[in-house]
Amino acid sequence: MERRLRLKELRVRSGKSQADVATELGVGPSTYNAWEVGRNSLKSRYVWDVCRVLSCTPNELFGIEDGGDPAGGTRRGYLAEDGYFEFADLYQRTPPNIREAVHTIMEGSAKARRPRARHRKRNA
Repeated sequence: MERRLRLKELRVRSGKSQADVATELGVGPSTYNAWEVGRNSLKSRYVWDVCRVLSCTPNELFGIEDGGDPAGGTRRGYLAEDGYFEFADLYQRTPPNIREAVHTIMEGSAKARRPRARHRKRNA
């Protein structure tokens, strides 16, 4: 499903021009404009930086309401908190071999923490 980014709305709310945002992101004005008008897709590596520059969460950027799916489904949306931004910033500055180790550790930890399905007791 293609989701329209709320770049213009969030940029206007922040009081910045397209040129200001492009400069802060380290991209050309035409690149930012292409993202804002939907001509080009925003690369995932820029999401955290865009959110930082526009003072928003990824949920706001992608138009996801707190705890919901923009398509009206029941999937729970993810709200990024400050800790996520700090982690993402540190992760981006980490060498590839360390990133791989972190990924392995997190993946193993997530599997270990999966909640078990509850089974109903049968009435005899």
